[in-house]
Formats: sequence, C-alpha cells, structure tokens
Amino acid sequence: MLDYLLAAAVTLAFCVLAAWHVSYSLKSNSKKQASKPSHYATNNYYFGAHNPSKPQGAMTGTENMFIKCEHEERLQTISGLLCFDELLPVQAVFKIFSDASSEHVRLKQRVVSSSLLLHSFEDADNWKVADHIKLVRLPDGTKEADFQRQVQNVIAEPLDKSKPLWQATLFHNVRNGSGSALLLRMHHCVGDGMAANVLLASAAVDAKGVTFAHMMKEAFTKATNASKKSASGDKHDSRNFVHAFVNLQSLGIPFSSTLASLAFWLILRPVKMIGQAFASLRSTYLSLRLLIVDLFLCVVERKTALRREASTRKSVLWSSSLSLDDVKTVKDAFGVTVNDVLVSALTGGLRRQIIQRGETVPSNVFCPIPVTLRKTVADIESIQNNIAGVWHFLPTGIADPVERLAEVHTRLEERKRNKIYIGFTVFNMSFWGFTPRRITSAIVNHFWGKSAAIITNVPGPQTALFLGGHKIREIHIFGLQSCYGGMAISIMTYDGRVSISVVSDANAEPNQICDTKVLDEFALEFEEYLKLAKTMKSDKQKEESQPTQPVAARPAAKKQAAACQ
Repeated sequence: MLDYLLAAAVTLAFCVLAAWHVSYSLKSNSKKQASKPSHYATNNYYFGAHNPSKPQGAMTGTENMFIKCEHEERLQTISGLLCFDELLPVQAVFKIFSDASSEHVRLKQRVVSSSLLLHSFEDADNWKVADHIKLVRLPDGTKEADFQRQVQNVIAEPLDKSKPLWQATLFHNVRNGSGSALLLRMHHCVGDGMAANVLLASAAVDAKGVTFAHMMKEAFTKATNASKKSASGDKHDSRNFVHAFVNLQSLGIPFSSTLASLAFWLILRPVKMIGQAFASLRSTYLSLRLLIVDLFLCVVERKTALRREASTRKSVLWSSSLSLDDVKTVKDAFGVTVNDVLVSALTGGLRRQIIQRGETVPSNVFCPIPVTLRKTVADIESIQNNIAGVWHFLPTGIADPVERLAEVHTRLEERKRNKIYIGFTVFNMSFWGFTPRRITSAIVNHFWGKSAAIITNVPGPQTALFLGGHKIREIHIFGLQSCYGGMAISIMTYDGRVSISVVSDANAEPNQICDTKVLDEFALEFEEYLKLAKTMKSDKQKEESQPTQPVAARPAAKKQAAACQ
C-alpha cells in the first residue's frame, strides 16, 4: 500500500509540474504556429459526433491521448512494410483483410467524439474493405531509392477520419518489376506496434503450414512458464519453512512439525513481513529516484543536431544488413539482451553523428522507448494499445563501447522491471488522454518534444513466412516520431535478419543529420561490437584449450626455475 501511496504522490507532483509548464508551452506553440503557413495554423484533425443509435466501443486514456496529439506535422500513425520477390495478387490482399476484419472489429469501426473530452469507436456506415486497399503500379525499372520515395509520400498522407483509421497500399513492379510490397498504415489509437503481428497471425504461415498465431502462442507460453518458474524459485511459503524445521530432526534436533509451524508463525512470519516491508521501501525509493532523475534530465534536455523543424514532408529509409546470429554473438559475449546490443550500437551511431557535426556531445540524449505490457494469450491475439512509454536516456557521453553497453543494459533493466515506474508512465499517458485537447497537445509536445527520437523494437517471427502463398522477404516497421523535430527509429527482427528504419522530417537544413548517415554509423558501431565479441570468444577458447599444470608438478617447476636463476 505504501508503494502505491508514494507513487500517487509523485504522480500528483508531476501533474503540478506539468501544469506549471502549460502556459509556457501554449505560448511557445502559438508563436510557432503563427510563423507557419496558414494550413499549419490549427489542428483540424477532429472527428464526427457519435450516433446515439449505435453502440460505442470504449477507448482508453492512452488511445485518447494519441488522437489529441494528432497534427499535420505529427501524424500518430504507425506503419509496416512487407516486401515480396513476386507479385502479390490484389485478391489475396482483399481476402487477408476481409478475414482480419471479421476477427477484429476495430478494423470496421471509425472514431467519433463521444463527449467534449473523449472519443470512442463506432461501427462505420456502409463499410467495405475495398475502401481501405489501394493498388499502386510503379513504372518499369523503378529503383530502390524511387520506391522509398513512394513509401515516404504515402506515409506522410493523413488517414481519412470519416472511415476506420487504417489503410493498405499494395505496390507492384518493385525491384525492377518482379516484386511487390504491402504497406499497412494504422492510427495508434487503433493498435500499437504489436498489432501488425496480430494482423499477420492468422493469414501468414511458415513452410510447414504452421500459422504465425500458433507460433506466437507457443513463444508466449514458453516465456510465461519460464518467468513463473523463476519467480517460484524465489518464493518460500510457510510449507517450505515447516519442511526446513522438520528436516532438522535428521540432525538429532527434537523438533516436531507442530513446533515448527508454531515457530514459523510466531517468529519467522513477522521477520519475513518486516523483510518484505524493507524490500518494498527500497523498491519505492529506487522508483522515486528514477522518476526524479528522469524528470530533471527531461527538463534540462538541450537541442542537438538530432532534432529538426517539424514538416509535413517525410524522409523514410530502411536497411536489413544485420544478421541476428551476429547480434546474438555479441549478446552472449557481454551477457546482455538483443535489445541492449541494438540500442547501444544506435547510441554509438548517434554519438558519431553529433561529433561529425562539430557539436559538444551531451552526456545523455532523451529517447523514449515503448514497452509492451501484454501479459496473457488474449492480449497477443487482439488489436489494442497495451504499452508504456519508458523515458530512456541514451548515454551518448560514454565513449568506450563496452562501458556504454553496460550502462544501456543497466538503465533499461532498471526501468522495464520497475513496476512502480511502469505504472507511473501508464498512468501518465492515460491521464493526459482525459484532459482538453489543447492542454494534452501542449504537455506532450513540451516533454516528448525534447526527445531526439522514439526507439521502437518489435520482435518478429524467426522463420520465413508466406502470405497468400508468396514468401515475405523482408518486414520493416515505421513508428511514431517525437512531437517536434525528432526521429522515429524502429528495429524489427525477422527470419534471422535485423532491419532498422528511420522516419524523419525532410528539411533541407545545413545543421540536419542525414538519415543515411545514421544507418551507416549504426552499422559501423555494431561491427566494432562484433569484433570485440569474436576476440573475447577466441581468447576464451585459447584459455580453455591450454592444459592446466598438475598440482604435484608445481613445486618441481619452482625448484627448476630457481636453479636456472
């Protein structure tokens, strides 16, 4: 109970601090809007009124927040790109989304304003799946760069607010006319980054015909069982203590099970409760320290070349040059996670770019990282928003790659496994969803607008999938940009490869960091980690291959060495 009371106090303090910044944010935003062309002047992304004759679908505070933060320059849309070596028929796409819409009702519901502050889902009138599927035939001989420009133009288009907020665009004649690509765009109020996996779950199969949905369930069940087994190993209930006392009889100590139980309830039980209380206080202290430090770092965050002026024009790039086996080699060598390795390499790449621009490297760069909160099988089978935005600060001030990797691992573990911290971020996102649009936009823009990027990591299937009988060659995701001037950096693992994509504002400013350079520096930084990991593995193998000297031979060896001297 003490944990929740302290967390509520910190949350209230944060709300007061945020309210203190409201007036400044509103004035700052109004000045920015006044200097822009007329079509940027206001946020016209409003929805129709609710029809009382139709049932409403509830919308969470977080989903309301995504709607209220919508702006022409900051579309709250997430996208996924599936690339094929063959031409995917339009009929196959129709069937995929027709089946998905019958299973997930949100694909057939539009967003309406149910009250002055809230929105809800409502069944769309005369809904047709054809209204959400578009075919684009590229000219023969279209190059990869031209195709990327086509994708970025589509991503920059706002979704039609009179219809359910999603759209699928099928590109033909990709890769010199022989391939195709399917781009799915979805508003974040409909679903989070895992929603793309959910949509693929029933339609995509592997080479053996096993559906992706079955693979997701198996992986989730395995991870859940491992977590429960680890947690149960740390628990010691009353029966464990009783058995421990009973086992003392084997040592000749005359304790009966009755006396053991009595001793537990009179002595050990209070001791255990006191220990739990101290552990709870320590956890609360660590949570408060993290929150205070993160809030302070966010307030004093300064602008670097990683941030730029917001624009309706977008720049989209992606690459799939990394092998997942190489990433796991680095992971095993340093005892961290795959996500730690990728985030640390990305931190090093951003550090290199700041240095090349001639700027002073900051100690930390604010980059929020969404964390999924899906805990049950029903969660992984539904399209929903079940995430928390962890306020992560990349340690760009650390030059040594090994120290940087260790610091990234420590920071991510401290935040992801801290229930009070995660609860605070969830409450924070939900709370601002229930405030007026102008206040929500000002607050989110003021704090999240200080971020250099939002880093999204979505684990995909580790085997090749087939959609409509055609093999999916690559999968790329494109997450949300931070509110003003930041990038969207997304990481996706699929079929033994790691893809990284970048979405940013296409401004031709001289102090702007090039997105291509970000990908190049990320690759160089990872190559450095891979070399270190291989060197450590080789040294370890050499040490294990060297024969150890017998203990009895060591005195003789010392005498021989002394005689030689």
